[in-house]
Amino acid sequence: MLRDHRSIKLTVSAAAKKPKKLQAQSSAAPECRVSDFNNLRSMKIHRLIAQMIAVDNQPFSIVNSEGFRALMRVVEPRYKLPSESYLRQVAVPELFRALKTKVAAVVDDVQHISLTTDTWTSSICSESLMSLTGHWLDDDFTRRSAILQTSHMPGPHTAADIQTKFKDVVKDWNLSGKVCVCAFSNPLCAVLFAYSNIA
Repeated sequence: MLRDHRSIKLTVSAAAKKPKKLQAQSSAAPECRVSDFNNLRSMKIHRLIAQMIAVDNQPFSIVNSEGFRALMRVVEPRYKLPSESYLRQVAVPELFRALKTKVAAVVDDVQHISLTTDTWTSSICSESLMSLTGHWLDDDFTRRSAILQTSHMPGPHTAADIQTKFKDVVKDWNLSGKVCVCAFSNPLCAVLFAYSNIA
């Protein structure tokens, strides 16, 4: 401007000076620091991610996906994402223990409970599994149910193997003397149960 338009008098306005001050202030501002991995806020987010994985049946590797990382950078830029191994070995097992404690407290007050079992093979990993679900009526005669346990079933699904798993679950949940009805996916196991006093 000074070289090609000498006839124009240039004055620096107050508005033109202001951005320089703002720029100086912003450059002096501290950078966004990463939160402590174990502070209360971070631990709450760890639990929520573990809960999302469990409820939505998501893989642990979701914490490595670019979309999820981009979302977390916007939602909570100071938050440090946990690793897959942390979620697998710490966060989800803690969530499981807390939920089991809550369900156990409810089931402990139940006088009579019915149990159903089911066995299947996972299409994802070709492993055999057995689940045991408890059913009961609460004080208001409302039907309640909860999956008490899902166990790995290596080897054949014989009636004896299923019965052994069943006994372990009854003992683990302190259900001895409370079981009034059982439904088994394996008819042979039902026959064995009828001739034993495992509940």
